[in-house]
Amino acid sequence: VENKETKIHLTETENEVKGSFRTSKRVNVSLFAEELGGGGHQPAAGVYFKGVSLKEAEDKVLAAIGKVGIHSF
Repeated sequence: VENKETKIHLTETENEVKGSFRTSKRVNVSLFAEELGGGGHQPAAGVYFKGVSLKEAEDKVLAAIGKVGIHSF
């Protein structure tokens, strides 16, 4: 998922999916990661999903963004 301000990159390995959240603007992406059990800083954060498919991880990320909303810092 990518737009002009924020990039969300999901990488699937054999046992997990790694989620990376980055922003070039003032979007607090750490809120997304924290909602999913991860962490980081306002402009850069991440999360690991164990035992889920790439599609399931994507659905979880989109649900977290919908729940938390977009917040500036």
